Amino acid sequence: MKKRIMELLELKRYTEVRSLLCEVEPADIAAVLGDMSERATLICFRLLPNDLAAEVFVELDSDLQSALIASFSDSELKEVIDELYVDDVVDLIEEMPANMVRRILSQAESDMRASINEILKYPSDSAGSLMTTEFVSLHSGITVSDAFSAIRRRAIDKETVYNCYVRDEKSRLIGVVTVKDLLIADLDDDINSIMETNIICAATTDDRETVALKFSHYDLLALPVVDSEGRLVGIITVDDAIDVLEEEATEEETGEEETEDPDAPGDPEETEAGGDKTSADGTVDLGSAGDSYTAGGRADPVGTPLDPENRRFLAAET
Repeated sequence: MKKRIMELLELKRYTEVRSLLCEVEPADIAAVLGDMSERATLICFRLLPNDLAAEVFVELDSDLQSALIASFSDSELKEVIDELYVDDVVDLIEEMPANMVRRILSQAESDMRASINEILKYPSDSAGSLMTTEFVSLHSGITVSDAFSAIRRRAIDKETVYNCYVRDEKSRLIGVVTVKDLLIADLDDDINSIMETNIICAATTDDRETVALKFSHYDLLALPVVDSEGRLVGIITVDDAIDVLEEEATEEETGEEETEDPDAPGDPEETEAGGDKTSADGTVDLGSAGDSYTAGGRADPVGTPLDPENRRFLAAET
């Protein structure tokens, strides 16, 4: 396919390139773009519809993502960010240098920045860092008819809608109901009477590899995440769980192939305060956007300080 695309680009037959790419899965498009010149990649990417472009973008490696962001106008970057799910934006900014992070956050809506904050306050190896805050929740005691109305209003920007999570008046998770359950129930039924109350869930502080293994053990599509008081704060989807397991497998293979000298000195840049990604006080100003993000000194949901060496960016809420 790459050869055909290059021929069409040479002839400037861009409509045909767009049609050809739109027939291919996002992961396959990303593989082709990763094997092309930066100029050809940018042309092809700009030909994609916004929703497909976002799906392709998350499949690209971080170097190519950085190259594209550097080439985007602010409006192009905003179009991509607006189409991404929050957890994908979190993954993106963790791989980017500070100047890229500033641009990304300046183009994100305020509610997305708030959601990014929610995820980034957790340790990088925890379930909290893996979750997305984009899920469908329902109030306890409503009817099936009311549930369908709520799903229609909220589902458009949610990562998954098959599992819906029932919360009480204190936002504690008390049940899970599937769309299938709702479809076969009577419209006047109370969702409390059809929801599953034996819930498999994870705590925000659980080890993310342990959490990922639950997906294969219980054959899950999504897993709710609760805080120390049992309040629903997010969900983890199966695609992110698979990514974790693949990363762990790759690290194990690399560890078997490489040997390290235990007496070798560490990289001095890694032992100093955060390299060149942040200023001396851990803050980077976002300029006209009026925002900032910090590294280190994070706190967990109940305020316990976390290891400042475990550095992740926090996008300040506006």
